[in-house]
Amino acid sequence: MSNPSELSPERLVEIAAEIKVIYESLDVTKHLSVAATTILIYDIISTIDDEINLVYVWIIANRISLFYVWGSIVVMWIVTATLIVRVWIIYGKGRWFLVGILASFLVITVPSIIIHEVSLMTAHWIPNPGVLYLLLAMNAHAKGLPSTGCDHSVPIHV
Repeated sequence: MSNPSELSPERLVEIAAEIKVIYESLDVTKHLSVAATTILIYDIISTIDDEINLVYVWIIANRISLFYVWGSIVVMWIVTATLIVRVWIIYGKGRWFLVGILASFLVITVPSIIIHEVSLMTAHWIPNPGVLYLLLAMNAHAKGLPSTGCDHSVPIHV
């Protein structure tokens, strides 16, 4: 790269023109971002009633319960895969080393899953009636029905 004192006046004019174009582009980008954000906020505010009536009518537990189970499993898979790849790369990307890591993973994981499933199958599950009343009260509230909360006065319709 040239020393700044060695640059010709023509080159300095070119650099100044490029800086001006970049600055103007950034200014336009800033204004477009403000406009897009304004449109987004207007859209959210103008459709919030429809969103509440059409989207949030469901019981919250129905929507987020899968994230509790599958979310943690997916995160564990991603973390495990990342660690396996990192160890494999650190130790030279050997084919047999990768086979050994994956075999170790399977030797540990498969029995753990089997033991966990057997323990879940043999467990005695006691239902929690409080959750049922909570879900019924939330459903009544979502439908606009009067509800006193999570008490036993909520009717059960089968």
